[in-house]
Amino acid sequence: MRARQEISQERIFDELLMSLDAVDPVESMLKKVVRLCGGSALVINELGEVVRSVGAAPSHLVSEWIRSSVFSGGIGSGSHLETIRGTIGRWDVFARTMRIRLRDHAVVVASQDDEEAVADRRAEVDAVLDTVSKLLRAFAGFESFSISNRNEESARLLRDLEAGISVGREASLWRSLERFGFSAFEPVRVLRIRTDPEQTSTELRRA
Repeated sequence: MRARQEISQERIFDELLMSLDAVDPVESMLKKVVRLCGGSALVINELGEVVRSVGAAPSHLVSEWIRSSVFSGGIGSGSHLETIRGTIGRWDVFARTMRIRLRDHAVVVASQDDEEAVADRRAEVDAVLDTVSKLLRAFAGFESFSISNRNEESARLLRDLEAGISVGREASLWRSLERFGFSAFEPVRVLRIRTDPEQTSTELRRA
């Protein structure tokens, strides 16, 4: 029988990195994981909620395993550096945990291959899970940076509007406003809300 050709770490990284250039980068990456490893791929948070799922694995059973065995002081508690293996019926599951925006998540590969096939590609699955977890953490970091920049830019635009805009800066200001969804040369209304720090959340909702 011809030996199975292993996929290099460089190819794994390149293919997973390219998958991020999509409308839904997480789902795109999981589809690539399925093509590389076979079976199914899932991302599940610490509450057992399935963030994304690709493939036919029983997501409700996988999420229960993640919640009860991995994130509740079980076999994977506190470790983000090792692949955790388990069995759910006929499915072999492999998980790598990661922390994104102060919440724990797990990326999971589930397969119904026989024991020999699973052992044969264990190193490959480890490499894929390790790369996915690193890329997702990096992607979340870039996204947070982008959100922070957008918040700073919106605050700066608001200050400019309040101070008044000179004729020479009007065109550039409209270009900036268009990035926030405003129509050029249409009236702009700004609503400022100031809350009393002593108000309760119930009082704020009623207001």
